[in-house]
Amino acid sequence: MQERIRKLTQVAADYPEYMTTFADIAESYLAMDDRDNARRTYQHIVDHQRQFAHIWTNELGKAYLFTNNSRS
Repeated sequence: MQERIRKLTQVAADYPEYMTTFADIAESYLAMDDRDNARRTYQHIVDHQRQFAHIWTNELGKAYLFTNNSRS
């Protein structure tokens, strides 16, 4: 799982607009029961919502849910 996260992080660095990559990273952390890093990764999605909203609105709902953020 660590190798998967490492590779996904490389992809995310090259293509930060693809929030699916960040969602996959967060889900990988959850699979490892690393809730802190999962929450931080989902928070990244929430924090960058306006910048890339036209691309990844589907992942935004999941990020709000996981971070207990009620903004819409």
